[in-house]
Amino acid sequence: MKMTTAQRHELILQDLRSEGFVSVPALAERLGVSDMTIRRDLGRLAETGLLERTHGGAAPVRSPGALHVDLVEPSLKDRLHASGAQKLAIARTAARMVSPGQTIALDIGTTTGHLAAELRETQVSIYTSSLKIAAQMAGSRAMVYVPGGLIAGIEPSIVGARAVDHLRQLNFEIAFLGASSLSENGTFFDYSLEDAEIKRVLTEVSSQVVMLLDSSKFNRVSVASICDGSKVDTLITDQEPPEHTRARLVERGTKIIIAK
Repeated sequence: MKMTTAQRHELILQDLRSEGFVSVPALAERLGVSDMTIRRDLGRLAETGLLERTHGGAAPVRSPGALHVDLVEPSLKDRLHASGAQKLAIARTAARMVSPGQTIALDIGTTTGHLAAELRETQVSIYTSSLKIAAQMAGSRAMVYVPGGLIAGIEPSIVGARAVDHLRQLNFEIAFLGASSLSENGTFFDYSLEDAEIKRVLTEVSSQVVMLLDSSKFNRVSVASICDGSKVDTLITDQEPPEHTRARLVERGTKIIIAK
């Protein structure tokens, strides 16, 4: 028997409550209707204040401090200007953890880009998947290496199976990672499935994992899960995470450093 509009709306809201996000294609397949029908349903539910439309789906209505779902990566220009002072303070704090002669990994990202600039006069070996950081370090005192693989993304970066295999053969004293968000339960996320795969490998082959994350990314989730706090030795940020998140991180062994 064909499902009524009211029944579809109820099932959409049930999925939203249980999953925290619903996508148009998944709902269309589950409810046996077209993508256009789902878009109309989501539009009507949004008009009545029962959900918020997002790119490709819908999320719960947000109240102050509520979880936010990020699905589309901001442009590099926007990211460079967002929380600039906080990112620089985080990078300078991270730079003090590096000693001459070490071999470190630098993830892609604007905060790790600031860290690279802080390390230009330090004699270290740096492996990075970021072509932007690799180019930025030209003429520095650091030895800079990149893995082989596919070039992709808006930054861009080197990803794919070849890059993963290359990095698995290495060992780093410290890996400095970035993320798009930190959820309430202490899980780090990224916009890109491919970049998240590189980040996960770096957590496996590094003696110490340091996450660089400004506070604008707290209480948010994104497309790809990187890891939880059990894989991160240190989080460097500009202010304390919300109490529940902080407790989950500390419980999993993550040290939190506040950059001044």
